[in-house]
Amino acid sequence: MAFALHDYTEKCMLGFIDHYPHLRSFLREFHIEPLIKEDIDAMAISFKKTADECSMELDTCTMKVDLSHLGISGGVCVDNRLIERIVGYPIIARKDKNQRDICRCVESIDIGTYESCLNGCIYCYAIKGNYNTAKFNRSKHDKDSPMLIGEVDKDAVIKEREMKSLRTDQLSMFY
Repeated sequence: MAFALHDYTEKCMLGFIDHYPHLRSFLREFHIEPLIKEDIDAMAISFKKTADECSMELDTCTMKVDLSHLGISGGVCVDNRLIERIVGYPIIARKDKNQRDICRCVESIDIGTYESCLNGCIYCYAIKGNYNTAKFNRSKHDKDSPMLIGEVDKDAVIKEREMKSLRTDQLSMFY
């Protein structure tokens, strides 16, 4: 996959399955146990070799798994510096308070919803082990509705979320 995407990709984030309590029984059913350090290092070395061959930067998602001894930095998935480079102006963004403490991503808004994906990944925290609920929710999708699942009707609860621009016009000698 890296070789197919190398002309369009400059950075790859490496993450490992979190064994959340609600997923443990499903993971055990497929004999997926938490990885030991030697296995993590072996996989990371392989990913790093491929990333280097494809001229891609490889970072880990969070510093939870420290691979700096292999030349792999702890990165940021939602990266304000990358966003600034893409949009062409500086932004003021803080760490996302809705993420785990160890996460270093800047504030963002997830446009998805739990129990809606049909990919069937058993390690996915967003399905919470209930694929049938995801199938049911997906069946309620209306492509013409402004909602991801269902339609706007008299019982629908729609909450407006205050949006603010993160763009800053403050000049910086470093940007």
